[in-house]
Amino acid sequence: MVTLSGSALLRRLLFTLFLLSSFWMSPSFTRAEVISKYAPWYVDSNSPHVFMLSGEVDDGTALNFERAVSDFGPPNLLMLSSIGGLVNEALLVARHAHEMGTNTLVPAGAECYSACSLIFLSGKARVVDGKLGVHQISSENNDLRSGQLTIAVMLEILGKFDVPNELIVDMLGTPPDQIYIITDEDRLKFGFYLRSETERAAAGGESMEQRAAAFIINYNQVWSAENYVALDSISAFYPDSLQYFGKIRSKADVMGDKKAFALRWPKRSYSVDGSTISASCVGDTCHVSGNVTWNAESPERGKKSVGVALEQFVLSFNGDQLLITEEDGQVLKRY
Repeated sequence: MVTLSGSALLRRLLFTLFLLSSFWMSPSFTRAEVISKYAPWYVDSNSPHVFMLSGEVDDGTALNFERAVSDFGPPNLLMLSSIGGLVNEALLVARHAHEMGTNTLVPAGAECYSACSLIFLSGKARVVDGKLGVHQISSENNDLRSGQLTIAVMLEILGKFDVPNELIVDMLGTPPDQIYIITDEDRLKFGFYLRSETERAAAGGESMEQRAAAFIINYNQVWSAENYVALDSISAFYPDSLQYFGKIRSKADVMGDKKAFALRWPKRSYSVDGSTISASCVGDTCHVSGNVTWNAESPERGKKSVGVALEQFVLSFNGDQLLITEEDGQVLKRY
């Protein structure tokens, strides 16, 4: 069995991608059924032209992709969040997706590593808002012949996808127990971005309001991670200064507050109620809010805090990245 196994240092997938039923909303943000019978592919009944990969590329991934295509027709967009899996399954999906002219997107906050990257590279338009990682293939049974055959097939298919040679070199030059994460410079060099929201919409991507709605879910899932992950990751959401609960604060001050809270409540779970999310955007600025149920614990102190809060953000686009320029909120209920 040949896989593109991730580095032992890779963090586990932080997001069971954006609480799918809340992430894929229509512009009016009505609730929809998320169809999971094609797992690890998911389809929102309100947006059947968008398929989402969430989870490992396993031995049913290609077949379930075909089933979804059969039921809903060719997708316009594949949204990808996977730390990898089986190369042959990924190549089967990638070849079919490329033949259909499907676009691919790694959403902000998501990770697409190893075998997932092969599916990403099949896209007609390819956009990386999250993290894309590549490396060599590996074989669990050290079958050299099998590995060489898979490499040959992979290179043939990647050639048809018009993958930049430099990226193939990065892939083949990175040992299977390591991962090469595509840099911002790579994104520009390889064209893994869209220059405007108009282009993004034309490629089947999210609207600004959908991205703002996804942001609040993404933010809370990051904040629910273990401290060493949450504190490192959450700082990327903030600019150098912002309005923070009514006062202008530096990023360093805000992160000081976050660290103090995280140390006081080291076990946290934050879940956004998708039916309460409201998002509106004008120009490059978006206002987004929603109700969040929290459950925080301190095993050391024997304390627990549970309740519901209203979160309110003003977000601004910095290039293709959303940053929090205002953060506010209030507690609605404690249990």
